[in-house]
This record gives sequence, C-alpha cells and structure tokens, in this order.
Amino acid sequence: MQKVEKVNKIVQIFKPPPYSFEYSINVRIRKKDGSYLKILRQSTTHQTDENGNMLSCFSVLTDITSIKKSDYVDCSTSGQGEIVEALNTFFRSTYKNDYFTIREREVLEHLQLGRESIDIGKRMKISQHTVDTFRRRMLSKSGCKNTIELVNFSKRNGIL
Repeated sequence: MQKVEKVNKIVQIFKPPPYSFEYSINVRIRKKDGSYLKILRQSTTHQTDENGNMLSCFSVLTDITSIKKSDYVDCSTSGQGEIVEALNTFFRSTYKNDYFTIREREVLEHLQLGRESIDIGKRMKISQHTVDTFRRRMLSKSGCKNTIELVNFSKRNGIL
C-alpha cells in the first residue's frame, strides 16, 4: 500500500483539475491463508476546492486475481501535464528499483545484448543453470513469454 500512498501524495502536491488525468495501479493484498488477492485500482480526481486541493477522487476497484499472472505492481497514467510526468517518473523509478533484483538486472543487460546463457554465465562467473533460473524468474515476474518480450518490457518501463 506504500505505492498507493505515494501516488496520493503526488496528486495532493500537483492539485489537478477534476477528470484531467487518470491513473491505474494494481496491488496485492495478502489474505489470512497466505494467498494474494490482486486488485486493479483506476482513479481520477473527482472534486477539488477553490485552491485546487483534492476533496474526493473516483476510484474503481476490480478483482483481477484470475487474470493477472505476475505478482508485481503495474502502474500507468493517462492525461497531460506535470502530474502525469511526475507519476510516470515515480512509476518508472518504482519499476527500476523494485521489479528485478540486482543480479537479475545484470543478466537482463546481457540478454539485451543478445548473449546466450552459457556466455552470460562465463562473464558473470555463474553457471548456465543459474542464468536460466534468473531468466525464468524475470519472465514469471513480468508475465512475458520470451526473452524478446522481456527486454522490450524492461525498456518500456525504464528497467533497462
């Protein structure tokens, strides 16, 4: 929920006019049994006071547990202006710092250059099996089907 709170603070700083932008964020909520419920929150400013402070927002919450494969938060923003840029910067930095581990990002950089697992393993002084494990984890986290999709996803989201 920290990410949702940070998004709300950004909205309070920029004081957007009603319906001038929209953001979507999906979060995981841990249930008592240890499993996760995945929720998509789509929000926009609904009402502001005379100083531009947000009084209310309109949000739609949707259970996407059955369709969301990845366990990581995805975020997106639409609209124009400084608030959209600020939210996009926040989302990109969130992806870059939180999405993959440092070692996964190292493997990803080699994959971007078209290197094969055996070559990556030699360069990183790890086994080919370990490289393949990192690749499988990244594919699972991102919901991508292959390495090309993974590299493109990482470029789009500022990870690479």
